[in-house]
Amino acid sequence: MSVRFVADVSSNHNRDLKRALAFVDTAARVGCSAVKFQLFTVEELFAPEILEKSARHRARAAWELPEDFLAPLAARSHELGLEFACTPFSVRGVGLLERHVDFFKIASYELVRDDLLRACTATGKPVVVATGMATLDEVVRAADVLRQAGCRDIMLLHCTSGYPTPVEQCNLAAIETIRAATRARAGWSDHSVSPAVVQRAVHKWGAEMVEFHLDLDGTGAEFSAGHCWLPDHIERVIEAVGRGSTADEGGSAADGSGEKQPVEAELADRPWRADPGHGPRPTRAIRSTWTPWSIPVITVGVTPPTPKGQELYRHAKMRIPGGTQLLSKRPEIFLPNLWPPYFKKARGVEVTDLDGHTYIDMSMMGLGSCVLGYADPDVDSAVKAAIDAGSASTLNAPEEVELADVLCELHPWADMVRFARSGGEAMMMAVRIARAHTREDTVAFSGYHGWGDWYLAANLADEHALDRQLMPGLDPLGVPRGLVNTARAFHYNRLNELEAIVRDTRGRLAAIIMEPQRGERPDPGFLENVRAIATTTGAVLVFDEITTGFRTCDGGIHKMLGVEPDIAVFAKSMANGYPMAAVIGKRDVMQAAQSTFISSTNWTERIGPVAALATIRKFRERRVAEHLTMIGESTLKGWTRAAAKAGLNLRAEGLPSLAHFRFEHQDEDVLTTLFTQEMLDRGYLAFNQFKPSFAHEPSHVAAYMSAVEATFAVIADAVAAGHSRKRLKSDCARRGFYRLTK
Repeated sequence: MSVRFVADVSSNHNRDLKRALAFVDTAARVGCSAVKFQLFTVEELFAPEILEKSARHRARAAWELPEDFLAPLAARSHELGLEFACTPFSVRGVGLLERHVDFFKIASYELVRDDLLRACTATGKPVVVATGMATLDEVVRAADVLRQAGCRDIMLLHCTSGYPTPVEQCNLAAIETIRAATRARAGWSDHSVSPAVVQRAVHKWGAEMVEFHLDLDGTGAEFSAGHCWLPDHIERVIEAVGRGSTADEGGSAADGSGEKQPVEAELADRPWRADPGHGPRPTRAIRSTWTPWSIPVITVGVTPPTPKGQELYRHAKMRIPGGTQLLSKRPEIFLPNLWPPYFKKARGVEVTDLDGHTYIDMSMMGLGSCVLGYADPDVDSAVKAAIDAGSASTLNAPEEVELADVLCELHPWADMVRFARSGGEAMMMAVRIARAHTREDTVAFSGYHGWGDWYLAANLADEHALDRQLMPGLDPLGVPRGLVNTARAFHYNRLNELEAIVRDTRGRLAAIIMEPQRGERPDPGFLENVRAIATTTGAVLVFDEITTGFRTCDGGIHKMLGVEPDIAVFAKSMANGYPMAAVIGKRDVMQAAQSTFISSTNWTERIGPVAALATIRKFRERRVAEHLTMIGESTLKGWTRAAAKAGLNLRAEGLPSLAHFRFEHQDEDVLTTLFTQEMLDRGYLAFNQFKPSFAHEPSHVAAYMSAVEATFAVIADAVAAGHSRKRLKSDCARRGFYRLTK
């Protein structure tokens, strides 16, 4: 079945002809059949009584498409092989559009206007009608009006007018209901921004047309509402539909009952449809009584109480030193006494705490480990099958060999692999192998690499050596004094510091250990020179890809930077939250693992390799790295725009898949804590870091950015009043390593 994808520009053109033409070009590039605009004036759209009272509605004039854009937009569309369509909101508009458009599109708000339906039919052009907010009787009546007026080419688009529409409210089964009741062709007008929903609409419910709202870059007038797709995102969906893919995981939740009735979220908008007998919006019944103050206001509550979670955490600090197993999950790092310490369940991007509160996670997604989203169904299904088959036995799991082959295929420079189950122990393994291979002790390193003795030894000679390597306050208590000077720190992009270490050690280095890239790009020649130093001295070059791996590409980020290490270490994202880690390397280096004792029973269980294989397979097949980059770039831009709008000094930076920001203010920690507090009030787990997952959709980013704008406004007000700390409902969040005393 051939499906026509229609890119609806709506008002995202920003009254800029160059931008409007770019929409046409983009629609053609991503694989659309048609592109659609809207033609209105606010006087045609809203009744005089409304415009007289409401500045907000008068401001919609900034959304009007200039009439002189029509000819060049139609010409460009036809030049690129696209149909050009437009939505009229008045009979006058139909006349202006007749010579330009290939078909008319009637908006959901105008479905009840018989005069508009008849005027479109009189042109002889096809008519597409959106049916949001409508009952089945109203849809049947609109189809009858069109047929009685002589329309022979009718397409009815089922939609739910939510911005964005939750998947469970899409009710895709209504596509068939409309088709059966009207004997007309039927399709789907998407507000969900969900690939699964679109694919389900096509493959399960036979949608013959899919209309979607498009924005170029997240700066369109309607993008913040959360129902607009970005080009790369929708291109992947159109491509998948074109090749016959039926992958619509989670899409079944959108099927619904099939009954064509307004959902609860649409009821308040029905009176705002055009008046059937008196033209513009809203209906006459509410024009005289409506006031701008009758617009519903969403109020922000207080941070929901979490008595169960906080009580358990207080007990945990009596039983577990530090309260948690991972420093970075201590609630004190986010919002002391208010951040939910524990989760009951997590799925997709939603996390529910012990007290039943559900949040959208726009923070770190399991410290970056859940790259596909929480409880990914494909990975979990593979793991459940492995559990049923037996997770461990006296014999070895064959999946570890398959995983080793996959990792070497992805990194052709590597020949051999050893596995562990966490990043910290994998780094210890890598250092042991490097020392065994070189018979040297000293390692030069840059950045953070875990909790091992080899790493903390840097603070034996200089108690502040690690303060500048992402983790201040690390005391080397328990690390043998005999390791002094065996770990030497240098800063990223400062080749002279590494060269000084080489001189001090007379070139006797076991390893040079670093992340190939993290917060900043490598200077030209930096990584190449590090590689050359390792080769010249005989040191093993180890790239720590625990955080960066399987986020920017299929494997390690070093593949994109053009420099090959001798060893690379992976964990976190490679198994979507299941314990798994890998040390891959060149044969001559890795063979040293046989000359030193490296062994553990739990490294032989089956679940880790099975989860990693399923994760990597999906990561590659679904082009997850591209999705993470798209979501991350949108977030970085959104932070910058929101800060500028609020008048805050903020720096947003980092890889798109590992995005973060910082307030450029003397009370940076206070403002970051206030940000977390206000976002928690709005239903988000949020921090000054964001590690996107495949489960994050543009609609999540758009809704999140609306909350960010409101939060930044609160912060800006607090800064202006000098009351930032007073606005906190808790102590300021703590940074770095510290000892919990209560």
